[in-house]
Amino acid sequence: MTILFSSDDGSGCFAAKFFALCPVVVGVLGMAVFLSKDADADETHEHALAELVEDSLQVRRPLSDFVNSAEPISLEGSRSGIDLEIPLNPRIELVGGEVEIDYLHAVGIRSDRSRLRVRWDDREIASGRIGGLRREGRLSGRLPSDEPSVDRYRLRISAEQRNDGSADALLDSDEAEIEPWTQVDPAKSWIALDYRLRPLKPRLDEVRTLVDQRLWNQYTLTVVTAPIYATGQAHLKWGARAVQRIALWHGDRPLSVRHDDRLSPVGDELVIGTRDELIGILPQNFCDHITSSFIGVYPHPNDERHFLLVLSGTETEGVDRAVRAFVFHSEKMPSLPRIDVSHWNIGAKDPAPTGHIESRRLQMPDLARWSREGFPGATGRPVVAGCDLWVAHRDSETIACAWMIAGKLAQVAGDLVTTLDVVDKEPRPGRHWIALGDRDALPGSLVEKSPLANLFGPGELMGRQGVLTQFESPLKPGRAAGFITAGDRVLLEERVNEMIRPEFWSTLHGDTVTWEPGGDSARFQRLAASFEIGEPGWLLRFWRLVKAVPWLSLLFGAAGAAIVFWLLRQPVHDPDPAAVGVTKRNGNRRVSRGKRLREAARRTARLDKLSRHHG
Repeated sequence: MTILFSSDDGSGCFAAKFFALCPVVVGVLGMAVFLSKDADADETHEHALAELVEDSLQVRRPLSDFVNSAEPISLEGSRSGIDLEIPLNPRIELVGGEVEIDYLHAVGIRSDRSRLRVRWDDREIASGRIGGLRREGRLSGRLPSDEPSVDRYRLRISAEQRNDGSADALLDSDEAEIEPWTQVDPAKSWIALDYRLRPLKPRLDEVRTLVDQRLWNQYTLTVVTAPIYATGQAHLKWGARAVQRIALWHGDRPLSVRHDDRLSPVGDELVIGTRDELIGILPQNFCDHITSSFIGVYPHPNDERHFLLVLSGTETEGVDRAVRAFVFHSEKMPSLPRIDVSHWNIGAKDPAPTGHIESRRLQMPDLARWSREGFPGATGRPVVAGCDLWVAHRDSETIACAWMIAGKLAQVAGDLVTTLDVVDKEPRPGRHWIALGDRDALPGSLVEKSPLANLFGPGELMGRQGVLTQFESPLKPGRAAGFITAGDRVLLEERVNEMIRPEFWSTLHGDTVTWEPGGDSARFQRLAASFEIGEPGWLLRFWRLVKAVPWLSLLFGAAGAAIVFWLLRQPVHDPDPAAVGVTKRNGNRRVSRGKRLREAARRTARLDKLSRHHG
């Protein structure tokens, strides 16, 4: 609608047009503001999603991790299913994920009456027909993102299956089955979780749950100590003990370890050292908390989704006491963020080994026994054996490798290995030892007496492969020795991370193994001479004495032959020949019981006949 105002100079018409256009202008401006707000809201939402994606992690694991086997899972019968428990660490906040099932079904299953279903707790996330000529297939589904946060979920895989029912349809097949079945391949089937880590306010009694095997990703712990030039034998021992404890909490999953002399931007970290050593490494307010023997756990100052565990003290003795309290008395940790343990009743000696003590006579080398029983390393009598992990060159990568092996051997033993030490000098002759380092760092005099001398010629490059070998110690007969090496220290750390994985560790055998990156193309060989470990029994000692002295073997052989000849010449007599009818012809011959009874019966019959005749 247009309203006109007239005036002589025409200004009234202009005013009328201006007022008429005001609502339109206001509307346009309002729409612009509204669209601007929507754009800002969309931008904010997109930014929030971007932050969520940036902060979230996605980790894929095969279903074989949850059934502890790579063998196919059989779903037999018309209705069958399997429940898998999917545990989650309390640090994990689930935001989504995906499941894929790889399956194989029997011949003759009707596709119109058979289905495979996947449920996440009580919600069906995937369903598909099975059957027909194509026996293999995959079924995938997305995990709900609105599920309540719990510490475990249930994944159910079920099959409803019917046979064709037609005999003609099955007669032509060699794989005809009476009962329908479907097999799920757990190695090819997988579950991927999208999740975030929650901010932490940790307490000492919660550290165990923060590092357990319910963590989904490949867990890495960084151990922070004084700089390399100030890292001594005590730091190596403290780190090995603490890593063993955390490895045991981590279950049977591999514990990857790094060493550094400063805090990292992200990740869980264990800081060990005296207060003076940690000044400049820890924030000042953390250092102010350190007492004579101190254990504390904090949110990481650079990322509150991770923790910082501090084992410290004002003196070396206080640090040692804190480490021993954390390692041997972890069940006593209070629900507090920090504590002074200087007044705790902690013995001066390590607890006696509670695991298996090796006392058998063993034939070595044997990497299969090392992977299965941890020997040498995880077993042995402390006085006559024990094992040293020898850091051939003191650098962060090699130290981390020694700590990873210590953690793995603790997992194999199922307990803390108090007979295992990490050292940076040549071990004592009476102990087993395993030296770690890049090829150039290993002692040449010992390498020449090991399988490494035959494995690589002078100047021959190792490439990117890792090498593990076991042989008799040149320092003392009857003791086991070993080398773990690679071309350089960075490659060494990568290869050891691969070696401690269960799928590689469980395949160890022989005395020498070389492998390429990823653990592929592993070559197992026997290059070392065999030797024995352990004290022989009295019978073995006697046999060795006889073998060592020739005339003794002849004397015992002649005496044995004489005894056998004399026994063979002895006659065999019945104690009562008259009762069994022994004659001159069978006086020196053993007669069966049945034959003796029949002879006695005949003699009795003849005597009866003679008595009746004379009567």
